[in-house]
Amino acid sequence: SCSQSPLMYQWHDSEYLGAAHGVSGIIYLLLKVTHDDSFSNLRSYVQSHLIPTVEFLKSKRLPSGNYLSSSDSKSDKLVQWCHGAPGFVFLFVRAYEVSQWNEKN
Repeated sequence: SCSQSPLMYQWHDSEYLGAAHGVSGIIYLLLKVTHDDSFSNLRSYVQSHLIPTVEFLKSKRLPSGNYLSSSDSKSDKLVQWCHGAPGFVFLFVRAYEVSQWNEKN
């Protein structure tokens, strides 16, 4: 697999997308620490890499509202927070909060 996402997590030749086992969880944590002064060096990557990755993930929403567990998955069955749409909520809320904070500063 080779996605068009600016950032991606690959394990065993699959690009995992979910919150517990994939890139959405990783991006969430990176967005979470950007306001901590210890990680201020990450702030320059928010608009250049992190938010574009969030936009890429948003574009992968299925008609059912769910998200695939990996970019090469053919199944829409995994709906738990670790692989499916519930886990993406954390990322999307944090991305919104960060974008609002950036607009104010």
